[in-house]
Amino acid sequence: MIILSNLYYKPLKAYPGFGNCINEHPKTNIEALFYENSNINLDGIPNETFWIETKNQEGFLNIPTAPIEDNSGNSNISVNFLFAFNNEYLFIYCEWLDNTTMPSGIQFQDGIYFCWNIDVPEFTAYYPSLTQMDTSHMGGGSIDSWGAYFIKEDNRLNQSEFYGKDNCLQESGWHIGENNDVKVGLSYVDDHSYSLEIRRKLTTNDRYDVQFNEQKPYLFNIGVMDNCHGEHHQISWVYAMSFVEEEDEENEDAETSKPQLNIGFLIINITIIAISTILMIFFYYSKKNIK
Repeated sequence: MIILSNLYYKPLKAYPGFGNCINEHPKTNIEALFYENSNINLDGIPNETFWIETKNQEGFLNIPTAPIEDNSGNSNISVNFLFAFNNEYLFIYCEWLDNTTMPSGIQFQDGIYFCWNIDVPEFTAYYPSLTQMDTSHMGGGSIDSWGAYFIKEDNRLNQSEFYGKDNCLQESGWHIGENNDVKVGLSYVDDHSYSLEIRRKLTTNDRYDVQFNEQKPYLFNIGVMDNCHGEHHQISWVYAMSFVEEEDEENEDAETSKPQLNIGFLIINITIIAISTILMIFFYYSKKNIK
């Protein structure tokens, strides 16, 4: 079942300036939730238990995008996201409205991509040139780029599984020949919406991949394509994803319970002191009356 109630169109403009767009707004922090026994059937339908569970639904994130390169004809698109992981994989569910009819031809594509920071010092969604992209303006380093793109002539079946695009952007430009480590499950309704389930191992043997093996925020941004090609797409600003372990939640519960325990002990001690005081007073006056 696709959930589209949180999707909307609204007037936005992509960051028009130069340099690091993070200077214009704070990063948005999001959480990937841990489910130890999570399994997934990659079909683009979020009917797995860990997607359905209430705590994950409350973590639904809406990411707005805006056109770039003065593409005023493109609509703003917002994408709904859920992030989860187990001991081996990161899972992403995303869905967005697309009620335009795609023309024929390779130059007309729908799709979504992610840019994950690997080791770029000043990671940003801004590029001085989208026809000759590199990371030199960010201080060098590498960005892991995932993508899933569709054309009208695609023979992919609805609710099917396939490998997504997996590339790496460096200071010298795009690295050619990276392993494809990203799997995608696709579900769509013609001229209405797309929904994807994405799965990738937390760690790979490819140095051109982002490795999810540290307790730190992982910076990324997304782009969405609607009947377009190349640089003509919508982009988001930068987000920071963190992994939330079960142990962290248990520790938080333990920390929360400590003040309650201390208050309990305090009440007991006060009660004992009060009873002792009353008994001492009673004993004192009893002896006085006897005399």
